[in-house]
Amino acid sequence: MRKILFSPSICTGGYQDVRETLQWLEEKGADHIHIDIMDGQFVEPIMGGVDYVNMVRANTKLPIELHFMTSGPEKFLKMYDILPGEWIYIHPDTTYHPHRLLQTIRAKGAVPGIVVSVNNEPEDFEELYADSEAVMLMGVTPGCPGSTFHEPVFRKIQRIRQICAEQGLVRPVEIDGSVGPKNLEALMRAGFDNVVLGYPGCFDPIMGREYTMGLMTKLAENFYTESENTGEEQA
Repeated sequence: MRKILFSPSICTGGYQDVRETLQWLEEKGADHIHIDIMDGQFVEPIMGGVDYVNMVRANTKLPIELHFMTSGPEKFLKMYDILPGEWIYIHPDTTYHPHRLLQTIRAKGAVPGIVVSVNNEPEDFEELYADSEAVMLMGVTPGCPGSTFHEPVFRKIQRIRQICAEQGLVRPVEIDGSVGPKNLEALMRAGFDNVVLGYPGCFDPIMGREYTMGLMTKLAENFYTESENTGEEQA
């Protein structure tokens, strides 16, 4: 059985002692480090500057995910000097030339990914799955952490799988937004390959990161054990 990947959103861990947070995440078995890059235009917040991203890069051995919640992401790719092996997610409806942008990302040795947001349907980007190597579904409106979870993602992931199968493609699907103990099992059962962990899934301000990350790990392990015992496979 494939293992679901945990991608903690480092920005939700606070901006103090980031190096210590990164070391802690590695010790707790995180798989990727997720960084939101917001420009104050496509979404209201501004975060994830170049210096911050470079600092994270320099202080972790884990693969980096850069989620560009920006208008005109092609301008930002030049600023951030995309590195081989990084996962780069763009919102296709924020650029006039998504095909070319995805090809540019691949040419840099990075993993090009597209984001299907809450106001998008999988069919909206049907022609882009071949140019991408990963797909992200938004569980909340971009730039609005803590919002109500977008339940249609369970329908959307099945449609994405169907579209990709029709095109002879296999693409990992990630979920970003309001992922936590309450919905992790349902997301795993639906077949998500990767989950971004923000406040509810890792950096819970009330319960604390040790408890929250430990609970998420335990829930995942219990799911694997149950599935192995029953012979059930993820979707």
